Amino acid sequence: MSLSILVTVGSDYHPFNRLVGGVERWLGQPSAAGLEVLFQYGTADRPGRGECHDYLAHDELIDRLSSSDIVVTQGGPMGILEVRRCGRIPIVMPRLHDLGEVVDDHQVAFCRQLASTGDIVLVENEDELVEALDKAVADPTRLVLTGSTGDTDARPAVEAFARAVELLPPRRRNRWRRR
Repeated sequence: MSLSILVTVGSDYHPFNRLVGGVERWLGQPSAAGLEVLFQYGTADRPGRGECHDYLAHDELIDRLSSSDIVVTQGGPMGILEVRRCGRIPIVMPRLHDLGEVVDDHQVAFCRQLASTGDIVLVENEDELVEALDKAVADPTRLVLTGSTGDTDARPAVEAFARAVELLPPRRRNRWRRR
Protein backbone atom coordinates (compact mmCIF):
# COMPACT_ATOMS: atom_id res chain seq x y z
CA MET A 1 0.00 0.00 0.00
CA SER A 2 1.43 3.34 -1.04
CA LEU A 3 0.90 6.39 1.11
CA SER A 4 -0.40 9.59 -0.46
CA ILE A 5 0.68 13.08 0.53
CA LEU A 6 -1.04 16.30 -0.45
CA VAL A 7 0.92 19.55 -0.20
CA THR A 8 -1.14 22.72 -0.54
CA VAL A 9 -0.09 26.35 -0.29
CA GLY A 10 -3.66 27.66 -0.41
CA SER A 11 -4.76 30.50 -2.64
CA ASP A 12 -2.63 33.42 -1.41
CA TYR A 13 -0.85 35.27 -4.20
CA HIS A 14 2.51 35.24 -2.37
CA PRO A 15 4.86 32.43 -3.49
CA PHE A 16 5.58 29.83 -0.81
CA ASN A 17 8.75 28.21 -2.15
CA ARG A 18 10.00 27.39 1.35
CA LEU A 19 7.19 24.88 1.88
CA VAL A 20 7.10 23.46 -1.65
CA GLY A 21 10.90 23.25 -1.91
CA GLY A 22 11.26 21.73 1.55
CA VAL A 23 8.86 18.90 0.73
CA GLU A 24 10.43 18.41 -2.68
CA ARG A 25 13.92 18.09 -1.15
CA TRP A 26 12.57 15.63 1.44
CA LEU A 27 11.11 13.51 -1.38
CA GLY A 28 14.68 12.82 -2.51
CA GLN A 29 15.39 10.88 0.70
CA PRO A 30 15.12 7.07 0.84
CA SER A 31 12.38 7.33 3.51
CA ALA A 32 10.11 8.98 0.91
CA ALA A 33 10.55 6.33 -1.80
CA GLY A 34 7.31 5.10 -3.37
CA LEU A 35 5.06 7.84 -2.00
CA GLU A 36 2.33 9.37 -4.13
CA VAL A 37 2.57 13.16 -3.87
CA LEU A 38 0.25 15.88 -5.11
CA PHE A 39 1.41 19.50 -4.99
CA GLN A 40 -1.02 22.43 -5.17
CA TYR A 41 1.76 25.00 -5.45
CA GLY A 42 0.01 28.29 -6.29
CA THR A 43 2.54 30.92 -7.34
CA ALA A 44 5.55 29.00 -5.99
CA ASP A 45 8.02 27.41 -8.39
CA ARG A 46 6.54 24.31 -10.00
CA PRO A 47 7.92 21.20 -8.29
CA GLY A 48 9.80 18.64 -10.35
CA ARG A 49 8.28 15.65 -8.55
CA GLY A 50 4.80 14.25 -8.10
CA GLU A 51 1.52 15.45 -9.56
CA CYS A 52 1.53 19.23 -9.78
CA HIS A 53 -1.26 21.81 -10.07
CA ASP A 54 -0.99 25.52 -9.53
CA TYR A 55 -4.57 25.58 -8.23
CA LEU A 56 -7.36 23.04 -7.80
CA ALA A 57 -11.09 23.67 -7.84
CA HIS A 58 -12.45 23.63 -4.28
CA ASP A 59 -14.43 20.40 -4.76
CA GLU A 60 -11.41 18.60 -6.19
CA LEU A 61 -9.20 19.88 -3.39
CA ILE A 62 -11.66 18.57 -0.79
CA ASP A 63 -11.80 15.18 -2.55
CA ARG A 64 -8.01 15.01 -2.59
CA LEU A 65 -7.74 16.11 1.06
CA SER A 66 -10.22 13.41 2.06
CA SER A 67 -8.31 10.67 0.26
CA SER A 68 -4.78 11.68 1.31
CA ASP A 69 -2.97 9.95 4.14
CA ILE A 70 -0.82 12.98 5.00
CA VAL A 71 -1.56 16.66 4.39
CA VAL A 72 1.01 19.45 4.52
CA THR A 73 -0.31 22.99 4.30
CA GLN A 74 0.31 26.66 4.99
CA GLY A 75 -0.98 28.32 8.14
CA GLY A 76 -4.19 29.93 6.91
CA PRO A 77 -7.22 29.30 9.12
CA MET A 78 -9.53 28.07 6.35
CA GLY A 79 -6.95 25.67 4.94
CA ILE A 80 -6.39 24.14 8.36
CA LEU A 81 -10.13 23.93 9.01
CA GLU A 82 -10.73 22.19 5.66
CA VAL A 83 -8.03 19.59 6.38
CA ARG A 84 -9.51 18.88 9.80
CA ARG A 85 -13.02 18.64 8.32
CA CYS A 86 -11.59 15.92 6.06
CA GLY A 87 -10.48 13.93 9.10
CA ARG A 88 -6.78 14.74 9.14
CA ILE A 89 -4.43 16.59 11.47
CA PRO A 90 -2.34 18.72 9.13
CA ILE A 91 1.37 19.33 9.18
CA VAL A 92 1.45 23.13 9.01
CA MET A 93 4.19 25.59 8.09
CA PRO A 94 3.10 29.20 8.67
CA ARG A 95 4.06 31.76 6.05
CA LEU A 96 6.50 34.48 7.13
CA HIS A 97 6.27 38.17 6.34
CA ASP A 98 10.05 38.72 6.39
CA LEU A 99 10.44 36.20 3.57
CA GLY A 100 7.71 37.80 1.42
CA GLU A 101 5.36 34.85 1.92
CA VAL A 102 2.46 36.86 3.40
CA VAL A 103 1.45 40.42 4.36
CA ASP A 104 2.08 39.96 8.10
CA ASP A 105 2.94 37.23 10.62
CA HIS A 106 -0.61 36.42 11.73
CA GLN A 107 -0.16 32.77 10.75
CA VAL A 108 2.70 32.26 13.22
CA ALA A 109 0.73 33.20 16.34
CA PHE A 110 -2.36 31.37 15.10
CA CYS A 111 -0.45 28.16 14.35
CA ARG A 112 1.42 28.23 17.64
CA GLN A 113 -1.90 28.44 19.44
CA LEU A 114 -3.32 25.49 17.47
CA ALA A 115 -0.17 23.45 18.04
CA SER A 116 -0.41 24.02 21.78
CA THR A 117 -3.76 22.21 21.78
CA GLY A 118 -2.67 19.43 19.41
CA ASP A 119 -4.89 20.59 16.55
CA ILE A 120 -1.96 20.72 14.09
CA VAL A 121 1.63 19.56 13.78
CA LEU A 122 3.55 22.84 13.61
CA VAL A 123 6.77 23.08 11.61
CA GLU A 124 8.55 26.41 11.43
CA ASN A 125 11.62 25.41 9.40
CA GLU A 126 12.79 22.75 6.99
CA ASP A 127 14.42 20.56 9.67
CA GLU A 128 11.12 20.39 11.58
CA LEU A 129 9.28 19.70 8.29
CA VAL A 130 11.58 16.75 7.53
CA GLU A 131 11.14 15.38 11.06
CA ALA A 132 7.33 15.69 10.89
CA LEU A 133 7.17 14.04 7.47
CA ASP A 134 9.42 11.16 8.58
CA LYS A 135 7.20 10.58 11.64
CA ALA A 136 4.04 10.78 9.54
CA VAL A 137 5.31 8.23 7.03
CA ALA A 138 6.41 5.91 9.84
CA ASP A 139 2.93 6.10 11.42
CA PRO A 140 0.30 7.91 9.31
CA THR A 141 -2.45 6.97 11.78
CA ARG A 142 -1.08 9.62 14.16
CA LEU A 143 -2.51 12.26 11.81
CA VAL A 144 -6.02 10.79 11.59
CA LEU A 145 -8.65 12.55 13.67
CA THR A 146 -10.44 10.21 16.00
CA GLY A 147 -14.13 10.52 16.73
CA SER A 148 -16.44 12.52 14.53
CA THR A 149 -14.99 13.82 11.30
CA GLY A 150 -16.71 16.29 9.07
CA ASP A 151 -17.60 18.53 12.00
CA THR A 152 -18.39 21.86 10.40
CA ASP A 153 -18.38 23.89 13.62
CA ALA A 154 -15.78 26.55 12.88
CA ARG A 155 -16.06 28.22 16.29
CA PRO A 156 -12.92 26.63 17.82
CA ALA A 157 -10.80 27.71 14.84
CA VAL A 158 -12.28 31.20 14.82
CA GLU A 159 -11.71 31.56 18.58
CA ALA A 160 -8.08 30.40 18.19
CA PHE A 161 -7.64 32.88 15.35
CA ALA A 162 -9.04 35.70 17.50
CA ARG A 163 -6.63 34.83 20.32
CA ALA A 164 -3.74 34.81 17.85
CA VAL A 165 -4.74 38.20 16.43
CA GLU A 166 -4.70 39.67 19.94
CA LEU A 167 -0.99 38.73 20.14
CA LEU A 168 -0.09 40.76 17.05
CA PRO A 169 1.49 44.19 17.48
CA PRO A 170 -0.85 47.12 16.78
CA ARG A 171 -0.90 48.45 13.23
CA ARG A 172 0.42 51.90 12.55
CA ARG A 173 -2.17 54.39 11.45
CA ASN A 174 -2.27 55.23 7.79
CA ARG A 175 0.01 58.21 7.27
CA TRP A 176 -1.62 59.06 3.95
CA ARG A 177 -5.06 60.03 5.19
CA ARG A 178 -6.87 62.74 3.31
CA ARG A 179 -7.18 66.03 5.12
